[in-house]
Amino acid sequence: MGVRWSVLRTVRGSSEVLWRWGFNLGPTLAHRRRPASATSEVARILVELQSEGVATSSIDALPSARPAFDALRAMVPDNDSTGRSGVDEEGPISLLGNLPRLSHTHPSLALTMAPELLAVADGFFGLSVQVVECKLWRSVPISGEPSGAQLWHRDRPADRRMLKCFVYLNDVGPEGGPFGYIPGTQPGGVLHDIAPAATPSSYVPRVDDDAMAACVPREAWRIATGPSGTIVFANTAGYHRGGFVERGTRLALMCHYGSQAAWQRKRFEVIEPNDALDRELGFRLGRRRLPLIAK
Repeated sequence: MGVRWSVLRTVRGSSEVLWRWGFNLGPTLAHRRRPASATSEVARILVELQSEGVATSSIDALPSARPAFDALRAMVPDNDSTGRSGVDEEGPISLLGNLPRLSHTHPSLALTMAPELLAVADGFFGLSVQVVECKLWRSVPISGEPSGAQLWHRDRPADRRMLKCFVYLNDVGPEGGPFGYIPGTQPGGVLHDIAPAATPSSYVPRVDDDAMAACVPREAWRIATGPSGTIVFANTAGYHRGGFVERGTRLALMCHYGSQAAWQRKRFEVIEPNDALDRELGFRLGRRRLPLIAK
């Protein structure tokens, strides 16, 4: 199974033409036949993602996400219900679990699939996307130095395109663990070929701040501080890092989008049976594939 999966992944990623017009023909045609409805904010985000690899927006600027955001914020307690407090030894807490089992109406999935967020993802991929992952993180101060995803890295390829969205559920200042990105390091970007000194890792190489600063001055880094409702879209094939919280708590929803040909398996489960989901919703949640000839 492992060898077969590896071969299939190589075939899917070997050619843009094969990826789009073979494995993703239905989603590509569905996207192209959908009436153009991108708002000026969605268009701005797509331009910035193309040139910088990262773009910041807000719930106020993408109002279709507001109802789900408000519902999710209302269900997440401000206090740490795990009983862990102070300096943490274990890292971020996944409030939905490692493999969430959710109703399609759960606010985390509803926010991930808010029309304007999907419009950004569809426009970035150039096809109708699916939800790959949906994680709700609570991050508190940890002992020691930044490690793992808190260091600069590129995500391992999970598709021909890579897009994640981070929605802050509380205010995130400089000490609150803001998401960081090096603009221009995405594929096709002006800094894509930089090669900072990295620490070997069994997963992906990690780069500390000093090594990154030797390649890209700190003033060129994008550190996404912002109030509750800040939304950060990032092509995570570029250099980025998760938040290292020094003070307070950070609450954030991470939304990961992909094509139906993504070689990363879905990291959540929907509790409803297939016949309870319409064709569009079933596709977005990874329960169905779009046919080669989309209607």
